[in-house]
Amino acid sequence: MRPIAPPPLFVPFSLSLLGYLGFMDQEHEFDSLQISPRAWLEELLHLFPGEDTQPAHFTLIPPEEIPQPCHELLVHDHHMTVTLENHHQAKVRLHALDVHHDHPSYARKLFLSSSNTPKEAPIPAVMAGIMRIWLNHVRPEVQEEILSASRPLGRILIDHGVLRRLKTIAFLKIQPQSELKKWFALPESTETVYGRLALIFCDGEPAVELLEIVPS
Repeated sequence: MRPIAPPPLFVPFSLSLLGYLGFMDQEHEFDSLQISPRAWLEELLHLFPGEDTQPAHFTLIPPEEIPQPCHELLVHDHHMTVTLENHHQAKVRLHALDVHHDHPSYARKLFLSSSNTPKEAPIPAVMAGIMRIWLNHVRPEVQEEILSASRPLGRILIDHGVLRRLKTIAFLKIQPQSELKKWFALPESTETVYGRLALIFCDGEPAVELLEIVPS
């Protein structure tokens, strides 16, 4: 018997949002839950504590407040990997900065760079953020390549033929601190960058949580 969904609430994050959602296997049931995007965001940020991941620097906003070209990069339901490759007319490379692995949960703090920049000098980054995947929702060969941190997640899922659906949960205005400014090669005077929270269903299961930030 399928567990009965509780009434609207802030999802308990002791096992994380997707640990909770893992009890359900139909995508439409996710849409019926009233989940706090703010609580979700803070759960991801707390995986990698630091100056740039303080929740106070992040504000939820409607998509119409995001200016171009950030709007084009964020307001869609496609893989960021493909969107960035199309925008920059180049492949993107993964740079894993930190990892938090508590099986089946695997998370990394990362940035992506364009192949137009030298591999040994990848700055400015074209995207930064946090990715967390629940490995029990993908096949062993997909798990292995994800853990190798050799390629962006989106490219791995596409090349392995994983059936995917991406759902944007919230859009963000962010006050960048020193680390983000360094990765994006932004002037010290920069006050705002933009991002989004998103969820990827893999073969019908809510498998991947994403915080994706692009430079202004």
